[in-house]
Amino acid sequence: MSRLKFRTYASTAALAAGFGVSVALAAGSVAYAQETGVESVTVTAQRVEQNLQQVPVAVSAFTSEQLRVNSINRIADVAQRTPNFTTTAYNQAEPEYYIRGIGTSVGVAGNAGGDPSVILMLDGAYLARGGANLDLYDLERIEVLRGPQGTLFGKNALGGVMQIVTRKPTDEFFYEFSGTYGNYNRTDGRALVNGPISDTVSGTASLAITRHNGYTFNETTGHHDNDDNNCVGINPSPRVTNSTDDGFLHRDVWGINSSLDWKTEFGTFTSVTAYRDSKYDHLDTFFSNPINPPNQIESINRVTEHSKDFSQEFRLAFSAFDDRLTGQTGVYYFNERVDRNYWLNQIFPVPAVTGKVQFPQVVNSQSTAVFGQVNYKIIDEITLTAGLRATWESKTARLQGEVLAGPGFGPPLSTPYDVKAGKSWTAMTPHFGIEWRATEDAMLYVTASRGFKSGGYQGSASDGASAATAYNPEYAWSYEIGAKTQWLDNRLRLNLDAFKTLHKDLQVSQLVPLCCIVIGNAARAREQGVEVEMVAVPLPGLQINASYGYLEAKYTSFATGATSDNTGKRLPRAPQNKINIGAQYSFPAWGYGIGMIRGDWSHQSSIFFDPSNNPTTLQDGYSTFDARLSLTSEDGRWEAALWGKNLTDELVKDYIVAFDAYHQQLNTYTPPRTFGITLTFHS
Repeated sequence: MSRLKFRTYASTAALAAGFGVSVALAAGSVAYAQETGVESVTVTAQRVEQNLQQVPVAVSAFTSEQLRVNSINRIADVAQRTPNFTTTAYNQAEPEYYIRGIGTSVGVAGNAGGDPSVILMLDGAYLARGGANLDLYDLERIEVLRGPQGTLFGKNALGGVMQIVTRKPTDEFFYEFSGTYGNYNRTDGRALVNGPISDTVSGTASLAITRHNGYTFNETTGHHDNDDNNCVGINPSPRVTNSTDDGFLHRDVWGINSSLDWKTEFGTFTSVTAYRDSKYDHLDTFFSNPINPPNQIESINRVTEHSKDFSQEFRLAFSAFDDRLTGQTGVYYFNERVDRNYWLNQIFPVPAVTGKVQFPQVVNSQSTAVFGQVNYKIIDEITLTAGLRATWESKTARLQGEVLAGPGFGPPLSTPYDVKAGKSWTAMTPHFGIEWRATEDAMLYVTASRGFKSGGYQGSASDGASAATAYNPEYAWSYEIGAKTQWLDNRLRLNLDAFKTLHKDLQVSQLVPLCCIVIGNAARAREQGVEVEMVAVPLPGLQINASYGYLEAKYTSFATGATSDNTGKRLPRAPQNKINIGAQYSFPAWGYGIGMIRGDWSHQSSIFFDPSNNPTTLQDGYSTFDARLSLTSEDGRWEAALWGKNLTDELVKDYIVAFDAYHQQLNTYTPPRTFGITLTFHS
């Protein structure tokens, strides 16, 4: 008898929310002395369950245990431990993800008609908007797929894919409660209950609350502020702002995700149905100076957005000829509506650019695709792979630019407008590969893959002609050679991947101060590099892990536009070197249970935040150190953990906007040194 299991989720988040991890402390985790090999990991990087070492894809996987002992509670924590994965954020509701130098700035993705270049999947369903930093609990694992994944995952999987996989509900009743207290008056509470709903349906319900004081202080209002915006030159202290408003972020997200697997004589039929509704309201002082008029300089932004999306995918995974031929085929449908309004109140000494404007945007998107991929063993050791996805996509938009108050037109608006537009695109994204299983513990592979990212519209254009002109999709071909290996009787895992990606029609966002943000298909680029991941268990109880990413990402051509020709310059948010080294040791804690100590050191080299490589948008290279000390009871039913992040208190800019004419920057920062204690109890 087949069993249908479904998950429903409802989440709310405040500004400081990341995504959370709530996992049961398996009793087996205390039996550390018996763990003499590297843990086997199952992934769905090819939309079917496979051992990590048998997947010819560059993928990093984090199990529930790894998430817990690494104190991972933000996507930025995942990126810190993943080669060539970088995160930045102007605001916490619209983070920017870059893999191998490919990503999307908020200038593009922050419009109703824009899309990301790195996608998030929740239990096999595409998260379009409004969920990137929400708290998610009860995770089974997180997977980060690097490089274009256009055949099996479809549109916008240009830079890569991050899959968030929740633990499947079971018919066994259990519960878990945890609480955290830390500096900045941090208080977290989490609760989870799992169990049967009927004889054939099981469910999981979870609740989370996260609160802490802001990391910056606003001298003007006297309040602690979570937005972390600061203009250098007004107050040079990085954790002090002088904004006339503290700003806020409110978000309400709910959704339903249903997954059905049905085994038939033809193979395994899978249906994934998802609906998501997201409301978002954010105000920030993008640029603020508390000096009284006529010298006051102020730019206050507010964004409200309501998005609704529905997706349906049907897949069939099959095998034939005694499993020499395997593969899958399917169809996909996606529909999204985004209602967004962007208000901008700008006060400058020049009356012509002083005013309050708004940009209402309504964009409807539809996407339909058919896809298939087959693998054929020509001999037992060699497998050939070929796949293709055809995608048909359309967007219709109503875009407006309106003046609410004068005396002038606040940039970027130069002429009020109210326009309607629509455009359709078609994309073919193939995949080819060959893998050679040299031994039971070594596999080598070569692949060629194409991905694409949707076209769109500029939501806050200067005039109607610019608003009605769509920018086109961007495309990338990636060529990779890699190896998955295990050594020393499974005490050492070593995976390597080298890649070269040719990228065309990049959607580039450029800020022209006191004018506008210009978006267009302005560039071609080349990204190439090497990635290495290692896990070793040299002694019982001792585990060492390391990862390294080397990246060269440059524009090979760049159209001369509103700012400059940036041919030959580095892509934004593309560090040349990225390193993570971690170690943990488990030991008997003198009859009180099992102790564990863990430390992680990470380094990221410098990045630019602008295609022009303006020196004022440079974040220098930096290193951080995280640590955790825990005690777990002998029966595994409770755990106490002391943890600390960024213990060296590195000041890292998370976003930079340069205003050279005013000798100022707008910066946001990653969290400072944080630490606390977490207590967890479960049945």
